[in-house]
Amino acid sequence: MHTDTQPTILLIAPVMDALQAALDARYRVFRLYEQSDIPAFLVRHGADV
Repeated sequence: MHTDTQPTILLIAPVMDALQAALDARYRVFRLYEQSDIPAFLVRHGADV
């Protein structure tokens, strides 16, 4: 579960499952590589990361 107080990070490429799980537990994780419209995503969320 993510909260508003968790730091936000941006992954630009997939990582190992164990690392992904650890990041998900501690951070709000955005996955740039999963976005269908990267420019729109960055306009919307760029200031957060």
